[in-house]
Amino acid sequence: MSRRIGALPSPGMPATQWQGMPRGRAGVPRSPAPLERELAGIRQLVVLMGEEVDRAITRAVCGLLDRDVDVCAGVIAQGARLHALQGELRRLCLSTVLERDPTAGGRREAVALLHIAAELERAGDHCAAIARAGHELARLPEPGGDPGLVRMAEFCSEQVREVIMALSARDPRRAHALAIRDDRLERLCRRLLEQLAETVGAEPGSVQRATRVLTVARLLERIADRVVIIAEDLLLVDADVVELPGLHAEAVTGR
Repeated sequence: MSRRIGALPSPGMPATQWQGMPRGRAGVPRSPAPLERELAGIRQLVVLMGEEVDRAITRAVCGLLDRDVDVCAGVIAQGARLHALQGELRRLCLSTVLERDPTAGGRREAVALLHIAAELERAGDHCAAIARAGHELARLPEPGGDPGLVRMAEFCSEQVREVIMALSARDPRRAHALAIRDDRLERLCRRLLEQLAETVGAEPGSVQRATRVLTVARLLERIADRVVIIAEDLLLVDADVVELPGLHAEAVTGR
């Protein structure tokens, strides 16, 4: 258990268990299954990826703050599962489009799910980078916790959970709220930068650690940016279903 963030989430489904899942068409029987069921299966795999990223954010920052190299190593190792999931999703989406010849709406959803999976894979890479920074920080003297990182990690996890709920529920209004960039994380990062500057001014020997912490903050910002991109993709899928005020034309016609 982390002393600073709360209960440490489980590392997720073991890689061996995931590898035992039914392969192809997201586990849906090939012929009788309607296209909608195939897309729903693919969507569930994307939701699984989002849940993996949510856990990885908390575990990576907990491992860093608690100087727990085993937790950090676990986050890095679990990144391979996200890469495997993304590869399976790519195969499923391409076979759905090429073999099933879906309608324009079905093609748009398949392509959007493929892009969302790629964004989640990149977010997982950012979590692994945070865990690697935790490995490096564990070798440096411990000056105490970084509450700014805790708040940033909590914000990112919350945003990831929200966008995955929007995806699972096919809720374009929730996606629209997430597509509008929130400056709370930017304010938290600015405050953390000010705190680090004060610390370095008082303790010049803490420069190396401050640099690593700032790198982690930037990685959390990138994860939040990925959430915005995913929310925009969800709006593209349902652009013909609901009109939302404030939605820029380029978000409907493509970027």
